Amino acid sequence: MNFSTFVQRTRALGSLDVSGTDIDAVAERLERRESLETVLDYAGDRLSPYLCLNIWRAYKTHRQHLDYLESVARRRHDEKRAPIPSSLLKHSLTEHEVGVIERADALAPVGSVPEHRRRDAIKSVVALWYSCLAVMRSQAALKVVLLTQTARLANRFRSFVGNHQLSEISNQDWLSIRRG
Repeated sequence: MNFSTFVQRTRALGSLDVSGTDIDAVAERLERRESLETVLDYAGDRLSPYLCLNIWRAYKTHRQHLDYLESVARRRHDEKRAPIPSSLLKHSLTEHEVGVIERADALAPVGSVPEHRRRDAIKSVVALWYSCLAVMRSQAALKVVLLTQTARLANRFRSFVGNHQLSEISNQDWLSIRRG
């Protein structure tokens, strides 16, 4: 997957409106290992420094994902397992999604069915996984229990105790709950 598609699918730039050609032009410079300062000079008045910084962060995430895909391919080769079709991997966004693809691949070994049907089955498993995540995010409940008797910690985390809908918990509260 090219970088601009990755940015669009991950919504890395939020609601900022940037053309795919501008994103790919910045990514090409980053690929050549040019410094962020050089990229900012190139972008000039077309892209704000804030936008360039966000593109750079998304590029780092994309690069890490591509490195992870390469490590998965090496690991599968070392384990003498068939490679996962690149047509499936190139559309993945996260390590979790690659894990789902690997588990689905194990359910339909190479040679058990025609390859196009096998790819369709793996895609269906990934779609089912995303659907399950959507249901979980909208309907899951979280029960928070205070396990410490330390007064300082108890006072700090007491507001989080109880049952909450997962969809109603803010990112900041989620981090606090996990930390506590």
